[in-house]
Amino acid sequence: MTSSESNPYPEGSLAFAMREIGAGRRRMPESEAKRHHIVSRFLLARFAEPPGDNEGRIFQLDATSGATARVSVRTAATRHRFYSVRSTEAEKDNRIESLISLIEDYAAGALNLLLECPEQMGDHDRIAISIFIALQLKRTPKALARAEEMIRETAEAVLVEHLEDPDAFARAARGHGVESSAEELEQMRGFLRRAKSEGRLRAKYVREEAWRAMVDNLLEAGRHPLEMEWYLLRPSGGEFVTSDNGVNVTRRGDGRLETALPLAPGACLVLTGKGDGLRGIKVPSEAVAELNLRAYADAERFIFGRSREVVANVWRLAEPPAGGL
Repeated sequence: MTSSESNPYPEGSLAFAMREIGAGRRRMPESEAKRHHIVSRFLLARFAEPPGDNEGRIFQLDATSGATARVSVRTAATRHRFYSVRSTEAEKDNRIESLISLIEDYAAGALNLLLECPEQMGDHDRIAISIFIALQLKRTPKALARAEEMIRETAEAVLVEHLEDPDAFARAARGHGVESSAEELEQMRGFLRRAKSEGRLRAKYVREEAWRAMVDNLLEAGRHPLEMEWYLLRPSGGEFVTSDNGVNVTRRGDGRLETALPLAPGACLVLTGKGDGLRGIKVPSEAVAELNLRAYADAERFIFGRSREVVANVWRLAEPPAGGL
């Protein structure tokens, strides 16, 4: 059976590449990068001067203090080896960073098409953007911490169940290839119970498992935005900002969820409701300010914009003086 016969996605698309890698028919691209962006560098560059320059400068505002600084796109929203994990194969496994780079490469082209020639977009372009959005929601420090906590809690529940039940422990041990007598298994269970009660038992590869759980779900998670209405917002006044979360999700008063992905000072993609269309809309400065405040409220710590005035204005709206504006 050929790759194309066993892969339901269009050849040359991101989904096709991910399926091929998952099936072992294509190698993951390799990355040796040590500085990892938690928001895509190409996205931050759209808010820089000059626009789109990966080596450009961008204005950053600290949402905890209001302090502003002009920083390099190269260093903005980065963490040292954030996506490197201690795995069963390496102490600093960089495969997650490689996968992120692959997704970003496809998404950058699809987002360029969205901004410049949206009428030429195909389903595979929307899928690439959808997977990119799903990834951005999972790749931040807060999201990763939640995933790690879920892994720990699940492992804890399973461990307690096995350690308290000799038969369950013996079945699990033998299921992992442990060939020991019943007496030896019981001694092992006693040792592990004592280690657990003394706090000496720790999951070794929690971050690797957290990433594995998130990555395994990316293709499926990327389907959900396809079922939503897409709006490409262009401001008739004001400029959009972005944050070190990249994407923010808000529940409106009518219960609908809105996902906003700021793309540039002059563009923001919003997904909401049920549908499968794409509409371009001009929005007033008040709507731009509201979306900027959402980005600010959802930020890990920083928001980014093209000018100091733009980011400072978001701070003024979000943190008005005690006496009011």
